[in-house]
Amino acid sequence: MAKDFSFDVVSDVDLNVLGETVNVAMREISNRFDFKGTGVDISFDKAEKVIIFLADSDFQAEQLRDILISKISKRGISPKVLTFKKQEKASGDKIRNIENLVCGIEQYLAKEMVKDIKGFTKKVQVSIQSDKLRVSGREKDTLQEVMNFIKEKNYAIPLQFENYR
Repeated sequence: MAKDFSFDVVSDVDLNVLGETVNVAMREISNRFDFKGTGVDISFDKAEKVIIFLADSDFQAEQLRDILISKISKRGISPKVLTFKKQEKASGDKIRNIENLVCGIEQYLAKEMVKDIKGFTKKVQVSIQSDKLRVSGREKDTLQEVMNFIKEKNYAIPLQFENYR
């Protein structure tokens, strides 16, 4: 039997599922009467990990974002994966909103999470491994308590737990 048990805390999103969801949202938008003839668009750049909303006004851009959020929620993806990057003018008096996708845990947030976990219990070891955290301890019950603590803490990014052993 293993001496220590561990799990990883990660923030990841399946880019293929997200791409399919963007396509489903665009199909709905093309069928909606209030968007007919407006030239609105949602595009997904898998390499840059951004979603771009192109609309005539702020109101329409917000409607596009709401439609996409409802679609990704139905697919089991947290809306926290979208973080607003910037808004810029596009050609033809259109507005382009760019949303970043959260993939990986940023260094500052990882340090904050380590501090929180250490404050919660001293019976586990926490290490930062590039864009994820590894939590290890001698008892499975303690690790499950840490998992519940992290879920209750409700950080600004979506978190998943992997490699529980």
